[in-house]
Amino acid sequence: MTIKTHRSAGIVLDPIQFAEELTTLKKRPTSQGHALLCQLPDAVVQLLESPLVPHGVGMGIAATQNGMPCAVIHVQAASTQAMYIVPLVDKVSRDWFIEAVESRHGVTLAVSVTETQQLALLNSARLVDDINSEQWRDAKQQVMRARYELEAEARGLDFYKLLLEVEAAPRSVIQGFVVETLHVVVCMPDPQYVPPGRADLSATDGATPSVAH
Repeated sequence: MTIKTHRSAGIVLDPIQFAEELTTLKKRPTSQGHALLCQLPDAVVQLLESPLVPHGVGMGIAATQNGMPCAVIHVQAASTQAMYIVPLVDKVSRDWFIEAVESRHGVTLAVSVTETQQLALLNSARLVDDINSEQWRDAKQQVMRARYELEAEARGLDFYKLLLEVEAAPRSVIQGFVVETLHVVVCMPDPQYVPPGRADLSATDGATPSVAH
């Protein structure tokens, strides 16, 4: 069976960036902390939000040939899966990872809907059943101790090889369903990213920010 695979880039938002992203919403949610910002088609977002189809979530840690640790998050609805790959090589991405597992017990997704540019917030189910387990402690230590100092070009090639391997054989996280449509999103921190909320706050000079979505 041929899997329909789509690739895109996303951003690991730090707590300040995420809070500013939320100022564009008419209803201000209480979400805090880090989030993964990405763009997905409306049909996929509706599937991920629908209570009428089975849902599943899974997490793993993969390493490149040269030892770059990457979190791989699978969020699935029926036979459609969004796979988030996050290289854990800096403080922001590592803080996001530990927070998602130990504090929030799931991943917060800030999804910009392709057709409307409106922002949808999705929260995954629990990633790790027991955060006190030896398995999780070992995985956490592996991530926190990793040192990765390749040059930018070599780092990109190293990561691309892993990306090809992971997307070539996506694992289903719902029993009885195979992955037919796969959206692969590579997420990295971007200190230069300016959320719409920050732009609105700057433009209004202290006034109520305008609604962007």
